[in-house]
Amino acid sequence: MAYGHKYNITFKNRIQNDTYRAEIWLKDYVGGVKELYGAETPFTSRWNNNNLFEPIQGLEITLSFLSKPSDNSYNVSSSSV
Repeated sequence: MAYGHKYNITFKNRIQNDTYRAEIWLKDYVGGVKELYGAETPFTSRWNNNNLFEPIQGLEITLSFLSKPSDNSYNVSSSSV
């Protein structure tokens, strides 16, 4: 029931030129890490609740990536918690 590191996506903030990396870990995955290539806007975030007095705030993130036409081995599903 361990999680394995399967995907990396590295991208830059266009304004500050900072580099970030997102990692995707999958349950029961054993194997190598594959590099994903970011789309035009590889990372977006949105707060789900605008009430500042709530002690727990939800954040929705979206990772957008491109694959090579010959590579159909990407198997990423989306989920909400």
